[in-house]
Amino acid sequence: MDADLFLFPSNVECSPLVVFESCAAKTPFLATDCGNVKEIIEWTHAGMVLPTNFDAKGYSFADILLSAEMLDKLIKDGEKLVQMSEKGYKAWKSRFTWEKITEEYEKLFREL
Repeated sequence: MDADLFLFPSNVECSPLVVFESCAAKTPFLATDCGNVKEIIEWTHAGMVLPTNFDAKGYSFADILLSAEMLDKLIKDGEKLVQMSEKGYKAWKSRFTWEKITEEYEKLFREL
């Protein structure tokens, strides 16, 4: 099954593996500002942060109206979606496959 875009309005995360899986599937993503989503976007250039609000406990909540506007605008920009999907897949393939992650851990252990 193919998707044009992955929407991830999570309330709390640490490092959401699912956005890396989205990159592996060549699918750009929109996500709330939770965990290290912003960092993943910097690494992959495959996503955008939804307008996000936070409650007193630090849980994130997407601003529904602003997020809907953002989603609508992005879905209509096919060229941007293609660029994001290509960049995300390239970043995932070069740095974030299980093989690459294993290599990095092995390198760290050898240095100990």
